[in-house]
Amino acid sequence: MKYIKILSSNIKKEIKYQIYSGVFILMIITLLIFSGLNLYNQKKLIIQNYNLFVHTLNEIKKSGINVEKVLMEPLTVEENNGISKIDNVLKLDYNNVALAVYDLKNPGRIITNTLKYLSFIFYSFFFSVYGIYIGIYDTKYKTIKIKAVQNNWMNILLSKQITMYILSFLIIFIVVFLSIIISFVFYNTFSLDIPINDFKLLIQPWDTNIILQFILSLFLSFIFTTFGFYLGILFRGIMYPMLILVLYNFIFPIFGKYDLRNLISILGHKVFDFYGNFVLFKPEMVSLNLSIILLFIYIFISTLFTYTIVKIQSKYID
Repeated sequence: MKYIKILSSNIKKEIKYQIYSGVFILMIITLLIFSGLNLYNQKKLIIQNYNLFVHTLNEIKKSGINVEKVLMEPLTVEENNGISKIDNVLKLDYNNVALAVYDLKNPGRIITNTLKYLSFIFYSFFFSVYGIYIGIYDTKYKTIKIKAVQNNWMNILLSKQITMYILSFLIIFIVVFLSIIISFVFYNTFSLDIPINDFKLLIQPWDTNIILQFILSLFLSFIFTTFGFYLGILFRGIMYPMLILVLYNFIFPIFGKYDLRNLISILGHKVFDFYGNFVLFKPEMVSLNLSIILLFIYIFISTLFTYTIVKIQSKYID
């Protein structure tokens, strides 16, 4: 009971520090900027698709064909040797506009697209950097010995780790919520230029996996903050962890089907549908169950290794 009280007290202190230091707000602003850029690109996609639709519409009108009749006809796309044959181009262009509008209008689609875009492009870098910072700031600001005297160092590390997970959840939740608001603002700016209400999907796509998508997004943030945190703790500085992070994310190729990035891609394709501006790379297939097990094994081994090293280091801190 005493241990839990001490741990709870340390967690509260860590939460206050991260909020007051600005790192929590900085993470929200950074991810929100990239989410906003994605939504802006979605807005541009609507304009591009609409202009293409208008061009096709004018060409059909010049040919004297009944436009309403064409739009009522079914759309068939045939694939032959990598070449697509479309029998109703106007209907295709119409559907593309309607789908782009729907993606910017529907809250479920906004949540899905925001989570998908951020989770598989930006989480691996920014949440890892977040974890590195949490792992090194006591060393950087020379508060490590003060905290080690006041509390057991292992207790402090655990409180830091739990705090990262709590704030990661809040960061993702806030970014998604604000992204919905931004999307509605973008959507309402169209009413003066484009008759968006004229474009409706007969069959509206709906992601029934939104909760699962949020859980996966949260899980990925936990993975990246954890590995970043461990790198910061082990190296007690930012240079080597950042070098490892940059090399692994941007330089090194994927090291086979058991690589962390490949396993994450497997989970991503299982939970999300990738189309449009961002398509996640196709992974080398491993069973879903094995992918999940391996991810937990990687976390367990890295946790065991890090805390063992820290326990040895803590003798010199105390």
